[in-house]
Amino acid sequence: MDYFDAAAFVELDSGDAEDLGLDDGDVALLETDAGEVRLNVKTARGDSSGVAFVPMGPWANALIG
Repeated sequence: MDYFDAAAFVELDSGDAEDLGLDDGDVALLETDAGEVRLNVKTARGDSSGVAFVPMGPWANALIG
């Protein structure tokens, strides 16, 4: 697995993912004023409701400009 693949995911709270109709391995479209990316979904359990985590890298950079 190369760096681009390793950083190509968005982590969502499992409850948020369920509310959005998403599951592990699904592809989600993330859009900001700076750009958009399609990333694989990873769900997490815990206290992260309302947060979408994208690791630092080319995909996060595309979203923040």
